Amino acid sequence: MPLLTDEIAKAKEDKMTQKMSHVRKQKRVESLLAVNLTFLCQYILCIMIFMQLTHGDFNRIAFVTMIQHSYVNFGRWICAFILHLMISDGIIGSLERMKYTLNHPYKFHLPAKAFFLSFEELFI
Repeated sequence: MPLLTDEIAKAKEDKMTQKMSHVRKQKRVESLLAVNLTFLCQYILCIMIFMQLTHGDFNRIAFVTMIQHSYVNFGRWICAFILHLMISDGIIGSLERMKYTLNHPYKFHLPAKAFFLSFEELFI
């Protein structure tokens, strides 16, 4: 009987490991997709700005007016939105670690140091 329970426990552990590996791979693919999409949007924005600068008389007023066009700002908004979505997991993790440190100071040798490390991670 103990052999059977050991085999069942090992099978459950293998299944859990396989599931965690799949989740990590999926997160990696999603992050890579977001990074590539952001790079593509930024690259297209740079090309559009360069084309407008080279196909006309350059003066300061025209440059400022061009940057205020809605399509350039919309592209910037898309890039900012994607980047904020990418870092939301890190922010949530830092806040959770800060909360854990405050709620369980007895588990740390220096709870203030643990708190401020999470605090630094939040802002870096």
